Amino acid sequence: MRADQPLGTRARQSINKPAKPKSFKPVKAAAKAPRTERPNLHNNATAALRVTAPAPIQQQPEVAIPAWMSKVAPAWSGVWLAGLALLVSYGTLTLLVVVALVSSGGAAATGWAAAAGVAARIWLLGHGGAASFGNMPITLFPLGFAFCYVAMFRLCVRSAANRAAARGVTNFPQFITVFTATAIYGFITMFVSSSIGQHVTENLKAGFGASIVALLAFVWAFRKDLKAANLFALDKYSWQRFLPLAFLRQILPMISAGLVAAALALLGAIASGALLVGLWAFLGREATATVVAGLSPGWVGGVLLGLAQLAYVPNWIIWAMSWLAGPGFAIGADTLFSPAAHMGGPLPALPLMAALPPESWTGVPALFSPVVFLILGACCGWVLWRRLKENTYQMLGSTVLCALVAGLGMAFLQHAAAGGIGLARLSVLGAQPWLVAAIFAAEVLVGSLVVVGSLAAGAWSAARKDRRAVGN
Repeated sequence: MRADQPLGTRARQSINKPAKPKSFKPVKAAAKAPRTERPNLHNNATAALRVTAPAPIQQQPEVAIPAWMSKVAPAWSGVWLAGLALLVSYGTLTLLVVVALVSSGGAAATGWAAAAGVAARIWLLGHGGAASFGNMPITLFPLGFAFCYVAMFRLCVRSAANRAAARGVTNFPQFITVFTATAIYGFITMFVSSSIGQHVTENLKAGFGASIVALLAFVWAFRKDLKAANLFALDKYSWQRFLPLAFLRQILPMISAGLVAAALALLGAIASGALLVGLWAFLGREATATVVAGLSPGWVGGVLLGLAQLAYVPNWIIWAMSWLAGPGFAIGADTLFSPAAHMGGPLPALPLMAALPPESWTGVPALFSPVVFLILGACCGWVLWRRLKENTYQMLGSTVLCALVAGLGMAFLQHAAAGGIGLARLSVLGAQPWLVAAIFAAEVLVGSLVVVGSLAAGAWSAARKDRRAVGN
């Protein structure tokens, strides 16, 4: 407004002018937080580095291991493995025996020492030894228990290998570890066998069976490492300079192919026997139910009875292999179960006894059962042809080697599955090992030669036609 404007005009303008709203000031905080000063990194770089630098790590001095301790450690690992496997297998079996005694109410009458003795005898049977329960000697090897012992030993070996890897040990197990574990485990089994009064032959048999259990556990635990080791590479061995290397390089493919074909034949025979036992068990399911109902073992007794039956199922499978081969097997003295004859007799009331070939299977149709192993031999011949078709002599040598190794494997299995229970009729159980092995080897050889000869003749005929075509 100008200075020369009348006063009334100024008054009217101030009255008409709207009033300004009042402004409210915010309430101040009672106390302010102290200001944090940031370090001046440009001017005080040394201080900043001193704050952020980590504290120095004090290295502990390495403890020198004596030379004798490093040499003894692999052997001590083998001793520890054998003891651990013994503790796991025998402890598990003792627990089952104690449960059986408690469920039957005989623990107070027999005592815990007697339970430990029963467990020791069953543990010995599972390693191929013999044991006596009162006046009843048992020499029948429960192969199912042996498989369980192999699995337990393998679990101990893998646990030791994992502990060694955690400590930075890369060369576990060494040869001395495997040798010590196998030897100690075998000697412990021989000591247990001799402590219960068995014959020297039975003691050696038990020690050999325990050594086989330990070796199979190591092979199972480190099967991938063994496959990657390429054991057939002769150049890495120091003793190769003493051998005719060229000759060995020629026969090694033949040996390798023959062993592979023999393993195929044995695995195929085991699978065929398992299928046959399954069929027999299915056909005898009503008789099995009747036997179980007559026994009425209860739920604890039923579990233990089932475990005892499963322990001898592998024996039944091997006996079924002898039935397929032709000679058959015996369940007691003066008995025979084969495709050509069925001579039975009184059998114990056990569920597994219902899984036997029925009498209706004897006759002309059953005589064609050896054809199964002839077909198996034909498959082995095809494998040999695929691996060695460029060398006829190697192929023929591998065929003979396949039949020989397969026969020896069959003899070993039949011998391991045979035995006896008691001194009466059941003292003869199983098949005749060498007879079954000879017939099985002959069937594999004939089947292999038929396929190898047919394929070789076809290849020779095709090559001859090609030569004629080129000549024309």
